[in-house]
Amino acid sequence: MRLPIFQLRLRGLRPFHAQRATELLNELVRTPATAVLKEHEALRVIGTFGVGVLQHHVHDVRDSLSDLPSKIPEVSVIKGVLRHKDGSLVTHKTEYKAIELNVPRSKAASVAEAFIERFAKTELTLEALMFREYVDYTPGFGNEILLSAYQDMLFGPCVVLSFGGVLVETYKKDLNLAPIVIPVGYGLDAFLPAIRESLVARMLLGETRGTPKALEWDTLVAVLRSLCQAIWHFSPYNPTAEFLVQEMEVNPAAVVKGRVLALDSVMTVSRRTEHTVMQHVRSSKPLHKIENLLQPRSVALLGCSESIEKRGYFESLARRVFRRFAQTKAAEDLFDRVLLKTLFAQNPANVKAAGSETASRASKPKPKKSKAKPAKTRGEGAPPSEATRPGVLGFLKRVLMAQRWNPCNFVLEQSLKAGLAVYPIHPRAPELLGRKCVRDISELKAANGGKPVDVLVVGIPAVDAVEVMKTAFDNHICESVQLFSAGFAETEAGRHLQTELVHALTALDADPTRRPLINGPNTVGNWVSGTSSFNTIFADDPRTHVTERTSTMPPVALLCQSGGFSVARLSSLSPALQVCMCVSVGNQMDLGVCDLLQNLLDHGPPKGTPIPVAIGIYLEGLTTPGDGLRLMTLVARARREQGMTVVVYKAGRSEEGQHAVATHTASMATDYAMFAGLLERSGAVMAPSLKEFNTLLATSALFGRQARELIMATTKPATAGVMAVTNSGFLKCGMADVIPKHDPTMQSRIVPSPLLESTKAEVRRVFADHKLTDVVEVNDILDVTPAMHVQGWKEIVSVLMNDPTPLAYIFAPVITPAMLPNPAALKSVFSAVHRTWPQ
Repeated sequence: MRLPIFQLRLRGLRPFHAQRATELLNELVRTPATAVLKEHEALRVIGTFGVGVLQHHVHDVRDSLSDLPSKIPEVSVIKGVLRHKDGSLVTHKTEYKAIELNVPRSKAASVAEAFIERFAKTELTLEALMFREYVDYTPGFGNEILLSAYQDMLFGPCVVLSFGGVLVETYKKDLNLAPIVIPVGYGLDAFLPAIRESLVARMLLGETRGTPKALEWDTLVAVLRSLCQAIWHFSPYNPTAEFLVQEMEVNPAAVVKGRVLALDSVMTVSRRTEHTVMQHVRSSKPLHKIENLLQPRSVALLGCSESIEKRGYFESLARRVFRRFAQTKAAEDLFDRVLLKTLFAQNPANVKAAGSETASRASKPKPKKSKAKPAKTRGEGAPPSEATRPGVLGFLKRVLMAQRWNPCNFVLEQSLKAGLAVYPIHPRAPELLGRKCVRDISELKAANGGKPVDVLVVGIPAVDAVEVMKTAFDNHICESVQLFSAGFAETEAGRHLQTELVHALTALDADPTRRPLINGPNTVGNWVSGTSSFNTIFADDPRTHVTERTSTMPPVALLCQSGGFSVARLSSLSPALQVCMCVSVGNQMDLGVCDLLQNLLDHGPPKGTPIPVAIGIYLEGLTTPGDGLRLMTLVARARREQGMTVVVYKAGRSEEGQHAVATHTASMATDYAMFAGLLERSGAVMAPSLKEFNTLLATSALFGRQARELIMATTKPATAGVMAVTNSGFLKCGMADVIPKHDPTMQSRIVPSPLLESTKAEVRRVFADHKLTDVVEVNDILDVTPAMHVQGWKEIVSVLMNDPTPLAYIFAPVITPAMLPNPAALKSVFSAVHRTWPQ
């Protein structure tokens, strides 16, 4: 018996009904293959997801239309159930004019006949007609919403809320009204404050000018909560799920008389064939072995060059200078001249054949009869021919420009300096730098007293590296691997190599004691400060030599996917910050940024290094499903448990950038706006540019102790006060724009700090001493003018620092180091701090 219309609508207000939804899917999905449900089928399932569904009837076009009026609503919307030639369903019916609105029951049969006749002349196949109850409402901005739920590769099951209708893409691209994405695993409640302040919610609740109230807040939350429960239930994260709902979308969902009603829907679903349960918070890898990687006691190296030598400081410096010079065009010309004057001087023909460019640079002797003896024939000591000249030139350059080390050679030197047990692996050399070589990797464990080495450093071609590492896996030869080699998943040819290696590694998951960790491939190594410092960053550049900082410098950690970024940050941050650890993860084939962050929170930084107050992350993408959700959870945990600020720069913001990410480190790229918004919601500071990454990280570190106190405090202040001082009018105006005065209607909680009356009196005294009383006033932001000299600055700073009211100070003379905090950076850090406060 058909239910009355009002009862069908009320069914949408009920919470998610898992059993009924599973029964329907069992009825509708009969094959293991992924299926796109027909709209009327999707509506039946969506009705169990907590969304209102209207009365509807489906008519097979092969049946008679004679009794149609008795089965359909009084007024209907007619939609065709169409298929393309390849058998796939037509989901966007408007494009094919397969929808008819506001059709009364008396005309339904004639409209149906017109449908059948029209599509009989096309390549589309009309299977059925759906007659859905017509809702009398005015479609438009604010009373149509989009509700969606899907399985995101990085963030797991997600629910989406946004403005709906035919202009949904326009709202996002042209009006910058991005949809609200809710990763269900992170929790709906964490997003409710942002949803409540969003434009779509305020319009639905009638809180914008000229819009009537269409919905109660509790009703909207109930619908979202039911969708969250449904998409999580039918996801890889639920071990009891029989089906996986890949995607469900209702667009538009009309808001009519306080109810959310599905007017158009689509659903993609499949039977579950694999019952592997995905983890979204913690990794099952033996992350405690990160200590073996970063602070090893024994090191084995595969890929050292036999020709390395240990040189003194001056010889090394001279060789480096010569190598730089030898790479120039002037050096190449000099080589050419030397060859022409020596090896090739006996053969005038070779001089003439040297080319116009070289000949013009060489001095030309005056024409005269040559006294040179005839050249001897080949085999009688004849000088080299012109054909051999490029080879001789290349040989000399290779000899004179020979590298002082390759990556493994450098790590070998660093390991010897650190006093580690070192085992170079080389099939021919008896020893390298005085250390006896192991001829084959199979002999390595015996050489180390029957124990696996802490880290195996691999710097050989990818094809050879795979077989060697599989041998190491099978025999538990190492606890960790530093894989310098490139040519894996970042290249088309190397993807199968990485897949083969991952399969071999995954086979060891059942026994974590034997499973090593792999850092890389395509990485430049790691750097750890402190008494147990160990450096594997092999970039031959003096900027990577970081001076150890004193304990007064705020400590930071760097977790980077790019080796070049690591090297550049080590250099540029060292004047102001103490980098306690820097890890370059490359392609993240095994060990990733999330693993390092989790280990840092679980076990602390490497031994002998301070706990960082801020963490800088350079990320091109993530490679493990669910790691986006995991990263959100870890960022929030770093905030909540240890008061750390996490600054993130995410590359791959455009389509071109995402392609570059895929070819550089083989990472899964995702929509940048969504990624940035979700990480900001968890408390991260997103750096808008590479330049601002340094400023934001420095600000976070210098403000780190105060931020930690704020986060860890039991009670939080409503606002955070900042005292700013400059000597330039334009800087004062700029800071006033960034640090607005407190307004209860504004979300910003960083405001200019009021000063104690005693402090204001002291500031006026300083102004009077320096004859500035008639020039400046004591305001929220002090402008001391360029007339204030150094002694005056000292006095002002001393007076202000004795005032306990401000939470932070900004002293901004016109000439300011680029990395020092600025108002915009401080505001970003404050905003991230406040996002993690309890509401």
